[in-house]
Amino acid sequence: MTNTPGCNERAVAEFTVALIVNLIRDVHNFNWKVNEGNSSHFTLAKEWRQIKIGIVGLGRIGKEVATILKDMGFSVCAWTAHPKKHNKFLEKTSIRLVKSINKLCSLCDVVSFHVRLTDKTRNIIGIKELEVMKSHSGYLINTSRSGLLDYRALKVALKKGWIKGAALDVWPEEPIKSKWLKKLASDPKIIASPHVAGRTKIAINKAISLCGYNVAWIISGIPEIATCVPLEELRYQ
Repeated sequence: MTNTPGCNERAVAEFTVALIVNLIRDVHNFNWKVNEGNSSHFTLAKEWRQIKIGIVGLGRIGKEVATILKDMGFSVCAWTAHPKKHNKFLEKTSIRLVKSINKLCSLCDVVSFHVRLTDKTRNIIGIKELEVMKSHSGYLINTSRSGLLDYRALKVALKKGWIKGAALDVWPEEPIKSKWLKKLASDPKIIASPHVAGRTKIAINKAISLCGYNVAWIISGIPEIATCVPLEELRYQ
């Protein structure tokens, strides 16, 4: 099995940042407010320098998101399962490392996931993490894998007011068929998108080209050059 790594991290990172800005400024709700004549009734938003954003995972995409946000003026901290591996990046960017996801959730206005889905990371955000979200006014972003987040726990958190909203590009069902998931996706506190974070012309062209090269290298008898997925990882694809 071959794959095409390194093709869409910039695309996913840019989409993630767009979702963050959209949520904290409530842009997605302005249309209906204007149409209903409520344009003068809205909550005063924080400025970017007042917002602390937590990044879960410091792989290629997580680092890209963190770097863009730092350049934009946001305060950024992160959690990673491999802190020593990212020492140089953390020193260069002055990003604060937090020891647990639970602590990250309690400190940050926005939490964004950028880790691989494995047995250890499945449902890393559940009831316990959602219940401690900062001042019950935080946001969640998931442009990674749906299995990282307990979506039923998110439904509870929204109902109880533990979080203010979420932006979700990945879903337990794609396309969504269950009534409860459709209801969640239509919640005004949710920005729902159909797994499109990595879909830009540049990213798709890169992936198609690398896919072609992988096939050519394997047919030519030099599979060691191709990018391959280890067999033990296939069940998570």
